[in-house]
Amino acid sequence: MKTFWRKLRQGLDRAIYEGRFKQFVWLSGVLLFAFVIMLLLAILLEFDSVATVPGAVHSSKSSPAVVRLIELLLDPGAFVGSGAYNYVFFQFVVVIVGATFFTSFLIGTIGNLLSRRVDSLTAGRYTYAFEDHILILGAGSALKNLLRQISETGARCDIVIQTTQSPETVRDQIRSFMLKPCEKDIYVIYGSRTDKAALADLRFKDAREIYIVGEEEEPQHDGLNLKCWNQIMEECKGNPVMKSCYLMLDRITSHHAFTYKKDNGSTSELRLNVISAIENAVQGVLVSGEVRGVKYPMLDREGIGRDSEINVHLIVVGMTQTAYAFATTAAHICHFPNFGSKNKKTKITFIQKDIQEEMDFWMGHYNTLMNLSYAEYRKWDDSGTPQVKRFFPKPEYINPMYSDEKGFLDIEWEFIDAGIEDANVRKYIRECVAKDEVSEYLSFAVCGHDAEANVAAAMYLPDEVYANDKIPVYVYQPLTRFVMYPASETSKYSNMYPFGMRGDCFDPKQERLLWAKRIKFIYDMNGKYDKMEEGEALDDRWYDAENKYALQLSNIYAANSIPVKFRSVGVDPEARTSLSADEIMILAETEHDRWNVEKLLNGFGALPFADRMDILRGLASPVEEERQATKKRKDLLKKERFRHSDIAPYGELASGSRQYDTDIVTNLLDVIKN
Repeated sequence: MKTFWRKLRQGLDRAIYEGRFKQFVWLSGVLLFAFVIMLLLAILLEFDSVATVPGAVHSSKSSPAVVRLIELLLDPGAFVGSGAYNYVFFQFVVVIVGATFFTSFLIGTIGNLLSRRVDSLTAGRYTYAFEDHILILGAGSALKNLLRQISETGARCDIVIQTTQSPETVRDQIRSFMLKPCEKDIYVIYGSRTDKAALADLRFKDAREIYIVGEEEEPQHDGLNLKCWNQIMEECKGNPVMKSCYLMLDRITSHHAFTYKKDNGSTSELRLNVISAIENAVQGVLVSGEVRGVKYPMLDREGIGRDSEINVHLIVVGMTQTAYAFATTAAHICHFPNFGSKNKKTKITFIQKDIQEEMDFWMGHYNTLMNLSYAEYRKWDDSGTPQVKRFFPKPEYINPMYSDEKGFLDIEWEFIDAGIEDANVRKYIRECVAKDEVSEYLSFAVCGHDAEANVAAAMYLPDEVYANDKIPVYVYQPLTRFVMYPASETSKYSNMYPFGMRGDCFDPKQERLLWAKRIKFIYDMNGKYDKMEEGEALDDRWYDAENKYALQLSNIYAANSIPVKFRSVGVDPEARTSLSADEIMILAETEHDRWNVEKLLNGFGALPFADRMDILRGLASPVEEERQATKKRKDLLKKERFRHSDIAPYGELASGSRQYDTDIVTNLLDVIKN
């Protein structure tokens, strides 16, 4: 008997703790048990009619015992205090049982159920049968702008946010910037994006779009996002609903590793879009020139033409992940016609105290680029005498007909081993300022880890920097731009510009992505087509498994360079329908210079000069077997060893390789049309 009662108590406790269904079952069981006992006693006592009570108000027909019993259980006011003793006593017992079990238990249980429901809602531990919803996995700092972007599209659907943060805190944040009509469509649910069961509860297979964002300052952020994407990809196999999936990666190295995939990550069920958070934010600044209403000056100002004596000089303070993104984005877009005519190169300078270790890492990470680049390492001794170490391209890559000892790339690098507070650095900066608009267009990017420290560092630059309001100073502000507003709104620091807010990594217009898709089409058509492909056909081509992610990136980087190209030849794209033969010739060479750097930054390597010449001879051979063998060798080097024979001076290229560049620039106006 003791065991029975112990088991009973344990079962009741578990029911109370574990959930609403078990609570309901237990309550129903207790009520049913009590009712059956009372009914049996009523029958035993012949408690079958209220008419047995003298003076009672009743109908002509007697009430069955079960009806009278229910009446007493639910309504203590139905108690009649006269009549036979056993009748009154039994009524009293029934009323007490009803008050205890049917009223108190019922109200208490319902109250408990409601309380637990409220607690579950607050804690985000609830799900619905979501369908055709937008699913956001993670509530990092990108969430704010992402939600605004979604609301601006006018899409009216449920937006489900899963987070490991406090759901109530996330809701409060959302309420601070979302309008009420939009807010009601947002559901915040607690859970981990790598938990299969938690993901299944979100009904991701039925979602319209999936954004894998991650949490703020989360260890292994990129690894967890990639794991989440892999799980979703596996679970969506055979799913009839096609959806877009956006995968955010924080670190440059993670994004770089993704370029080696043998496909683009898309499947017949998922169209994957990889978002390099900081790189996309920087591209919004340097390519688009406007982010959320803030207009940014361009590194090349109004453009650098073929006859210009000016080159771009970008000084990057710090060697962080952000600095890498800023420098590489500049290296992707800063290619100008005056390299071919006057050998003017874009110069990118890093400044950081004790820079040697970071410089070595850069040299190793981008070794295929640095093997072909000219670079300088600069430091001052105690007497202020500069100590300069020069790095030249490896001589085996040099074609003496088309380049000097500094190589055939139109980008060069400089590493300064000192802080910006160093007197020698400040003197160096003043000398650079004096050259602005004389021999170079100067820009600064302050890219330290700490937002407040970045503002302080920017304000510490020599006064000469701010005396020239044409010199932009881009200041990294990962969370909010308001830290630097008091300074930037003054006349002295009006050329300070915040950048890099994580929420800026999504392109609301998707304009540059559309340009990239069109460039892909032009490549596939060899520049010959009657009408530009659009819509779903363009998307199908872009997300096809054969279109590797590295190739997608190549198209994206080509698209990013379009505004620079138009500025360099003085073309207003809205006023023109075609480019002249001279403009096409100039831009084709510039496009190849850009492509060289793009391939090297993405891990491809060049071939030594002798090997390049050997391939050119083989492709030009009158013997068909030799030409085919050479093509096979060239493809094998490219696909298996990531070595490309066309990474070379423009003048060295075969006519077939040059044609790719010509096809692209000939159709640039088609690429950007509305």
